[in-house]
Amino acid sequence: MTRGVLHVGTLVGGACLLLALVLEVVGGPGVVEASAGTGSSLLDVPAIAASVVGLHPWGWSALGVWVVIATPGIALVATALEFRAIGDRWAVGATLATIALLVLSLGVGLVRGS
Repeated sequence: MTRGVLHVGTLVGGACLLLALVLEVVGGPGVVEASAGTGSSLLDVPAIAASVVGLHPWGWSALGVWVVIATPGIALVATALEFRAIGDRWAVGATLATIALLVLSLGVGLVRGS
């Protein structure tokens, strides 16, 4: 399961980033101007969604970055479930502690960055 999560996350994130590149290259002169003001932050979810729907490179790049960032965390959850299935309680605890540390780090980063 962990391996599958990593494969899918890598492929989806890469596809989003590739699509952003293609949109930037073939989009013509109007696309760059349209996407420039689409969003100012990777935390602006409505702007990302609007940019993706509008086929603007910025939105697809932002989505690709989110997928690439989220993939290892989702893989850790899958790993914890696999350890739970085989009854390895120590490994489940270690994996959950790692997830907790990542969530704490994310929270600190978001609070200090705002």
